[in-house]
Amino acid sequence: MLVKDQIAKHMKTRMISVMQLADMVGVSEQSVRYWLSGRNRPSRRHLPALEAALQAQIDLREGTPSAEGRALGEVESVARDLELTRQILMLPPGPREGIVALVSALARG
Repeated sequence: MLVKDQIAKHMKTRMISVMQLADMVGVSEQSVRYWLSGRNRPSRRHLPALEAALQAQIDLREGTPSAEGRALGEVESVARDLELTRQILMLPPGPREGIVALVSALARG
């Protein structure tokens, strides 16, 4: 869930206004409005006060892949590499050697 949606949800649940949340967290009302619009996100230094005011945990990691998602992406990448290697090995010797030389040159920088 997006940070802005998390904040809005907990504000609604706790019936906290923009002005009240700003006072509780120690920021301007404009800052809270920016959080709610998605223009800005709360800084880590405001997070403890924000979570205390909302009596909820706010996850600032929106949009970052989970460890599981990264692992799956790595597995898919390895599978693509293996398939490409298999296809290169099936080429006749001349083109295959040319590709191997090119890849070796690229790997050396």
